[in-house]
Parts: sequence; C-alpha cells; structure tokens
Amino acid sequence: MAVSGKGTEEWRLGIELGAHDGLEAAEESEAIRDYSAERLERPLCIVTAEHLGWAMVAGLALASRFLMLGARPLDSVEARHALGELAWLRSGLPAGAHLGWIHLLEAALFAVLGAGDFGARMVFALSGLLLVAMGFALRRHLGRAGGLAFAALLVLSPSVAYFSRAADGLVPALALAMLALALFLELVDKPGRLAAAGLGAAIGLGLASEGPALMTALFMLGALAGVGLVQAVAGARVRLQVRVWWARRKALFLITVAIAAVVWLGCESGFFTHSPLDAIAAAYRASFEAAGQRGFAAGLDFYLPMLSLYEFLVVLLAVAGALGVLTLRLRSRLACGALVWSALAAAFYLWTPARSPAFVLQMIVPMALLGACVIEYLHHTIAWSIVRYPLAVLALLTLYVQVANNFVWYAPDAGQAPWARTALLFWTAPATSMQTPVQCARVAEALPAAGASAFFATDSPVLRWYLRALAPAATADGAAAIVAGAGPASLAPAQGFATYEFELSDAWHPAWRSLSPAAALHYLLDARAWTPLDSQRVTIAVRPNAPLAPTVIFAPLEPPPAGSTAPAGASEPAAPGPGPDSHPAASPAATPGNAGRPG
Repeated sequence: MAVSGKGTEEWRLGIELGAHDGLEAAEESEAIRDYSAERLERPLCIVTAEHLGWAMVAGLALASRFLMLGARPLDSVEARHALGELAWLRSGLPAGAHLGWIHLLEAALFAVLGAGDFGARMVFALSGLLLVAMGFALRRHLGRAGGLAFAALLVLSPSVAYFSRAADGLVPALALAMLALALFLELVDKPGRLAAAGLGAAIGLGLASEGPALMTALFMLGALAGVGLVQAVAGARVRLQVRVWWARRKALFLITVAIAAVVWLGCESGFFTHSPLDAIAAAYRASFEAAGQRGFAAGLDFYLPMLSLYEFLVVLLAVAGALGVLTLRLRSRLACGALVWSALAAAFYLWTPARSPAFVLQMIVPMALLGACVIEYLHHTIAWSIVRYPLAVLALLTLYVQVANNFVWYAPDAGQAPWARTALLFWTAPATSMQTPVQCARVAEALPAAGASAFFATDSPVLRWYLRALAPAATADGAAAIVAGAGPASLAPAQGFATYEFELSDAWHPAWRSLSPAAALHYLLDARAWTPLDSQRVTIAVRPNAPLAPTVIFAPLEPPPAGSTAPAGASEPAAPGPGPDSHPAASPAATPGNAGRPG
C-alpha cells in the first residue's frame, strides 16, 4: 500500500507539526534581545512637579547657605564669639564663663577645620538648612503644596538667608522651634515615647540657644493656647475631654517636660557646673530692659523698611492668610496658630525697645507658615491657574534681592564714592568693611612670622580676630604693632612707624520717612543708600623691622719708622668716627603715611 507523503507526516512520532519552527523562532528572538538597553532604560523614578520643586528648593538652600559663606567679614558680635571659642580651645574655659552648646560645636569645628570665617558660621548655616527642611517635615500637616511653599518662602527670604549666613543664635532657635512643632504634631497623631523624648530635647536645646529663644517659646505657647481656647469654646464637654487626655497622655507629657528641663538647665549651667539663673536673667533683660525708644511708631520706623523692601512676598501672603482665617475660609488649626504667633511676635517687637535686624525673623517665620496655608488653599482652587503668575514674578524679585544682598553688596566697600555707597537695611549695627581683612593681612605680612605682638589701644573684637596670629601685648613699648583709633593723638607713641589707616566698619540708620517711591525703586535696583553712612576708621602702626648692619672696626695703623718720609700726596688716614657710613641702617625708616588707605 502506497503511503502518501501527507499520511507519513501525520503519523510521524516526535515533535508536533509546527513546534520545531516555533522553537527556532523563540531562539532567534532570544538571540536579538538587548538586555543592556532594557536595564539602562528601566524607569527608576517618575519625576513629578513636586519632586522637581523639592530639588530646586534643596539646591537653592545649599547654594544660599554655603556659597561664599566666609566672604563677608565677621562683625563685632561674631568676632567676640569666635575669639571665645578659640580661647577655649587653646587654654580651656575660664571659671564662671558661659559658652552655649552652639559655640561648643563651633569650637569643635575649629579644632577639625581650623579657625576661620567659614567655620565660625558653619553651625548657623546648618541650622538654616534645618529650618528649610521643616517644610518637608510639616508636609503631611500643611499639605503637599503647603509644605513645598513653606520651604520655598524660607529659601527665597532675603532676611532668613542673610542671618543663616551669620553667627546669630536666632536661626538655631527658630529651627529647633519648628522641629518641636513638627514633633508635637506627630506626637498628637502617633503617640510614642520616642517622639516625646525628641520633642523634649528639641525644646531644651531651643531654649538654650542664644538670642530671644525664650520669646520664641512664649509666642508658640500663646499660639497653642489660642488654638486650644477656640476649640474649647466651639466644642462640647471640654472638661471631660481634658481629663481623658490627661489620663492617656500624662506619661508622654511628663517625659517631654523632664527631658526639656534637664537639657535646658544643663546647657545654661555649663553642664551643671554653675547656676543657670544668670543666663536666664540675661536673656530676659535682653528682651525687656534694653535702652531705646518704646512704642509702635519707633518699631514701624525700624522694621517697616525690611518688611516692605525685602519681605514683600511673605507679608502679602500673610495678610491674605489673616483675611482667610478671619473670614473662616481657612479652617486649618495650623493656620490659626500661625496667625496668633505672627500677631504676638509683630506686636511685641514693634513695641519693645530691644530692636535688632535679626528680630525680623521672629515675624517672618510664622508669616511664612501662614502664607504656606494660603498657597495650599489656592492650589486646590481654579484660581491657582491665574494667581501663580504674579506669585512667580514676586518670587523672582525676592530671589534677586536675596542674591544681591548675599553675593553682591554683602559688606561695606570703602572704595565706593561717598555719593554712591551701597548699604543693606541689616547694617543698623556696625558692619565690617571688606577692606578690613585685607589690611590686617598686610599688617601681618609686614611683621615676623613668629614672636610678633600687638598692643590694642582700642577694644575691637574684629581687629583682634583678624590679627589673632599676633600675641597681645600689655603696653605699646615692646609691641610690634599698635592698633589705635584714627585720631593723631593715639599715634603719639608710634612716631616713625609705618601706618595703615582704613575704614573698619559702617553703620546705616535709614530714615523711613525720607524714602520716596523713586528712591525705593532705585534702592531695589542698586542698593544705593538714601542717607549717609556712619563710618569708623582705624589706624594700625607697625614697628620697622630693619636689622642693623654689623659695625666695622678698623685695625690700628703702625706708626711709620723714624726718619722715613711719606710719599708725596699721601695723607694719614682719619681715625674712624661715628660718621653716617658707620651704621647705614640706623637712619629713620621711611613712614608710608596712610599706606593702608584704600585707593
């Protein structure tokens, strides 16, 4: 029987029809598969608008806090603290002296990095980063847009950036206060002993920070009390709720209070080596017993230029937030607390005679918190598609002011013409000129590398800091350099010395009433001061360091023999005497008058 080809294929054992072809196709596809491309093109993270926003905030925060951190010379307060930290490293802390935990960290940085302007501000710059990071910590309570807006407002703020780059204890105090607020809100949502211990540590370190940390704590307590009072009035069975809360949370409350008390009193007492009452009383006197004019008019004249010319974005958002809370459009407890905090801080610092440019941060931080609540509210409405454009313009203008203040006109420049001097509104206290470190370096170069001393006739921590390589001398008699004021009488013992005269510092007290709209616009463009600056000059006299040439002693001449005659035209040599060629280096040294005066 003949078997057809078709029948043979149907009864063949083994692989089914078409299977062999399919296996070959699979092998071919496996051979051309590009595993490298698959691994390199695998998506790891989808970048959203929020991710991009946080990346931009982080980049701006790092740049604005650390770039050129040591370019601005230290002022007198910063130099005094830096000298204390350096003295503690060299010889130990004197008995009874108070050195806070911030300056102990700075001293540790000096030991690792060396003493310098950059290291003297490192802890404060890190505190500025912590303050900005609190926007991310409050993200769950403020909202995604609100947390990002709070961090962005602090990053863009010219005042927050300027004082984050200065050795001022207010920035660490505010950073720890915001950390305490974030931990408190976390403790309310998720009670735990670890969160309670962290809250107590943050409160204790914040109270032990230099500056008006006590006032910050009082403002925050007032804000919490205000929110609690509103809830008590609006709620029912308040007494029962308080009793239930105490029964459930009293252990966490006691842990927080105990740790805060131990940390605070331990830091203020030098780790329990002396009484902390002196430091607490000094902080109280700094806030309430300062000399100055008391009243809201004087406070507005002092703070209104900074609030209007530097912090216009934060102030506008805070005003909008206040209207939103009062009209019950913003029903957030955090917004209500921020409004009470802002009102208490503004009322106190406008009224109290203790005024400082750094105190504007006490108003700016709660205002930024209130403004972040406004951004969160607007971001959920259709109005955001229109409002975001003017807000972006104001943000760019604020960033321009911040960059100009921190990287362009960051210090007084004595080389500018008197009618074209630039000044910042923060310079109500004397700000060290940028010529001071340069001239002090010239003085140090003119003296021996080791063993040189300096007599400071004027008590200037700035000059002591920049001439710290010179040993201090008790009198001007044996000192290699004499640091005195600019008056000629102070240089009487230094006649014949090389002198370096330069501008030490400038202070500016802008009169708000004399500012016109044209002058305000001109100031925003080139920071030109509309009133004169108060300058302080200093003179440093340097002893000439010219070594004397060795004295030449001539051998005595033998007398000529008797009867001998000297050659014609010869004469006896004159005996050596004290002529001008005997000591060629004994002539008075040239005195370059005003050698350090800037051109």
